[in-house]
Amino acid sequence: MKKFLFIISTVLIFLSMSLLNSCERDTSLQNKTFPIKIKESVMYNEMFTFPVETELSIEGKSLNFVLPDGYKLITLLTDKDENERVKSFSKSSVSCECLAGKGCDPYMIGNQSGCSTDGTCSRCLMQIEKGAEKFYLKDAQIVNFNKPERFFTDEDDFQNIPSPKPFIFKDKDVLEHFYKFIEGHTNESDIEKLKGATINKIPEGYVMVPTEFLGKLIVVGMKKQGILGFFLDDSKGYNCSCGSGSGCTYGSTWTPKGTIHYCSAEGCSKCTLQHEQ
Repeated sequence: MKKFLFIISTVLIFLSMSLLNSCERDTSLQNKTFPIKIKESVMYNEMFTFPVETELSIEGKSLNFVLPDGYKLITLLTDKDENERVKSFSKSSVSCECLAGKGCDPYMIGNQSGCSTDGTCSRCLMQIEKGAEKFYLKDAQIVNFNKPERFFTDEDDFQNIPSPKPFIFKDKDVLEHFYKFIEGHTNESDIEKLKGATINKIPEGYVMVPTEFLGKLIVVGMKKQGILGFFLDDSKGYNCSCGSGSGCTYGSTWTPKGTIHYCSAEGCSKCTLQHEQ
């Protein structure tokens, strides 16, 4: 009898502990007071990172967000026919939609968020709305219009500045911001002479200047005269190097006001510009 009571007591204790642990897990995942303003940055599906002071909430199948003033989410979207387009948001919601199976739901745990693929869902897609239209989220990056442009004093100074994703330069506001910045440093004659230039092929009398633009690292061509900060030495041979992931390649985007050079981040989480050793 005593042995039987001991076994029953042990089982009850085990069940109580399991229930307690379950409640603790549920508290960390579900019992949040929404919306919340995050105090640390939160990554979304390893695609982009919500900055501090973003307002987040989960409602049904959607993660709602309101970015701090001056920030924009630049998105690469596809429609139902897989046509790509670029659109920007300061606030919206990203919905989780399962096209094959069940179990595609939004989550936010610690500094991670996104769409989970628990259950039988084999095709869990992220959907975002723009007015009455719905699009699938292919890629995205957040830019900071509050961040002033700056040149660097040495090469080490820009190693931790994130690289841009090329599609952000198709956004109207990003381009207008670039035009205002570059007009103070080049003219039409400079633009003509810098056509065809790369970070390793620079016309005489000009330099390639690493610049922090909207919180991202770009490189722009300018006249050498008057440049007091750091500029690329084309004799060293610069290239784009990926420290984590893959897809860090050199690219450029032509605009009527000048060419933007960059290392394309794509699938690389640490994409940097370095000279050959």
